[in-house]
Amino acid sequence: VGNLIGAMNAAAHETLVFNDSDMRVGPDYLKSVVSSFLPQGVGLVTCLYRNIRIGTFAAALQSLAVQTGFLPSVLMARKVEGLSYAFGATICTSRKILEEAGGLEALTDYLADDYQMGYRIRQKGYEIALCPYLVDHVCGAPTFREAFLHQLRWAITQRVCRPVGYFASIVTHGTFLALVFLLWQRFSPAAWGLFLLVCAIRILGAAAVNLFVLRNREIDRYLWLLPLGDLLATLLWGLSFLTDTV
Repeated sequence: VGNLIGAMNAAAHETLVFNDSDMRVGPDYLKSVVSSFLPQGVGLVTCLYRNIRIGTFAAALQSLAVQTGFLPSVLMARKVEGLSYAFGATICTSRKILEEAGGLEALTDYLADDYQMGYRIRQKGYEIALCPYLVDHVCGAPTFREAFLHQLRWAITQRVCRPVGYFASIVTHGTFLALVFLLWQRFSPAAWGLFLLVCAIRILGAAAVNLFVLRNREIDRYLWLLPLGDLLATLLWGLSFLTDTV
């Protein structure tokens, strides 16, 4: 945030676009984002993202978490209650609106500064718009430990920012719940059938969304890892309640 304050002091124009440094976009990006910011009442525009340059097994699991967990949850929240937060992949707003919401200085003590920027602008009565442009996030090649701690930090941050919704999200952990049923039924044929059906639905659903919406060719080869990724997500969900430290 300190770096952003310095950049703000040097910015020459009223409309501002912030991005995390590991995002990649095409030549039509700014036109698409700023067009979404033009309608009356919109105070901030943000974008979802997909992972590219997946270099390791750990990066593949992290990418699956983003594409099959994070993105659907955001779209569901948008449908049910509207967006009240933003993502570092893209934040487009104006200098006037940002200052009205307290400016960047109000965000210096927050880890989730992107969330807070969107939340504070929403609290001022403005709409948070989701631009249809999908930003590419360079995933790289993290070790399993690095990826695990990164996702744990995400989980803790989500729990702190949205505690009720995050706690209730356990009902969406279908693979884990099917596994619990499998163990409870002592590996009965019916329980095995349910477990395999849930895994198949998850993989086929993710494949369909990727084919028709996300079009991320890199992730296709890792879809078979999705049940393992789902169980890892449940583990991270549980661990996030044990600490407030990242």
